[in-house]
Amino acid sequence: MTKIDCINLIQIELAGGKITADLFQEFSIPEISRVMGVVLDKICMTDFVTRNAMAREYVFTPIESTGGWIVNIDPLPLSGAYSFAYIKDSQSQFMLRTLAMGNIIDVLRGGETNFNATLKTSSLLELSSKPNGDIKTAYIPNIYLMNDDDELIMSGSEAFLIKSVIDFVRSSRDNRPQEMINDGRIDAKP
Repeated sequence: MTKIDCINLIQIELAGGKITADLFQEFSIPEISRVMGVVLDKICMTDFVTRNAMAREYVFTPIESTGGWIVNIDPLPLSGAYSFAYIKDSQSQFMLRTLAMGNIIDVLRGGETNFNATLKTSSLLELSSKPNGDIKTAYIPNIYLMNDDDELIMSGSEAFLIKSVIDFVRSSRDNRPQEMINDGRIDAKP
């Protein structure tokens, strides 16, 4: 299923099966895409089996820098370090850690350890040792930044994703203040 197919299914369900132009604007593609990202982010952080199944493989060429070896990541991962299933070169697998976690591990172990990859920013991965060739990594890309015709790899959780997005959108609309529901007018009487 492509990203736009999934969004269209969600729009149809939110509209009660009848899509009109004003409903397409009310439940816009960017809004639904962002909510899909929030739901997938939660899946990444709680269900590692599904995360690993949904991850896409990318190959990057590391670049030598003053601090070691870096990899510029594009497209961006969905939820930082939690999006990654693995990072490896032709001989070794790297242990991914966040910058904060890396500092703690270095203090506890008494220095830098081999084969660590630190996610410095959302788009920059720093390697602690020289990689053997290109870096292969698998992670879930940020759904908001995906093209509409990109395939969503869902590992059998399409129904869960669609239902969760619909529930999220409906609950966020039901929790608006009464003034916003009434044409944006502020009532004169409490």
